[in-house]
Amino acid sequence: MIDDLNTPVWICVSRQLLNFGCVLFLLMVVPFKALGDSSLPEWFVKNSVVVQTGLYNQIDRLDEEILARNVSLAGANVIVRHLKQDWRPPIWPSEVPEGKLQDSVDYLSTIQAENSKYGINLVGYYWLSGEGVTDNDTLNQQYNHMGSGRFGTDYEWIAPDAWLCKDDKGKPLQNLLGRRDSIRGIYLDLASGYKEHILIRFKEMVERGVQAFYFDSKHFPPYGQLCRGSSTHDRYKELYGEAIDNHQFAIHQSNMMAEVFDYWRSELKIAYPEKEIVFVI
Repeated sequence: MIDDLNTPVWICVSRQLLNFGCVLFLLMVVPFKALGDSSLPEWFVKNSVVVQTGLYNQIDRLDEEILARNVSLAGANVIVRHLKQDWRPPIWPSEVPEGKLQDSVDYLSTIQAENSKYGINLVGYYWLSGEGVTDNDTLNQQYNHMGSGRFGTDYEWIAPDAWLCKDDKGKPLQNLLGRRDSIRGIYLDLASGYKEHILIRFKEMVERGVQAFYFDSKHFPPYGQLCRGSSTHDRYKELYGEAIDNHQFAIHQSNMMAEVFDYWRSELKIAYPEKEIVFVI
């Protein structure tokens, strides 16, 4: 029983929803927490039911019209879709990295075209940290875990070394996300040149109809894993010197990430003054 109908209800979609009926299960009931202004767009605050679904691995075999229709029949007019997953590419022909994705299929535009028919608002779930690999051995470990035929397993972009978060021995920090048999990518420093890389992606998403962004805390280095050897570390040394206090560095790292989010929001407001773009964190 949900007493407050203004509290968004997040629902995770089972595969049956793709073909017939509305077989759903409740994932969580929580109020939205959005970064930024207290005034939020009407579509964001008035919807009591939000569908969240992954489907990234199946993006090349989905019937988006059936999915949009069944989401609408379930009583939802907001859907969160995984548009960029772990180390693999986004589901549209992005400009970055140069020479890699420009000829990709634009699944995102197809998704939004079908959503629009049913008045469904699109929130883009974007895996911020972890894109790219450091070498072919890393790629092979990732590929072997995902298995052939899974979307994006042939993505072979190697991230610039200056963007990589490293440990105290200079080794790139791996995002295992609880899976010791595989690597979900390398943690990338949001305060590095990766910041502009992501901003380009955000603009591409907005231009294709994404109205809000949703980020998962598990995609960032957990407390105790410090992003050394990159821009965040360089800034720390400027402020506090060479010696590292782990707790102080963790706070500094969080502040640097918050500054990046503020930068993204500011840049998107400048680029799209007519749009109210929400960041859900």
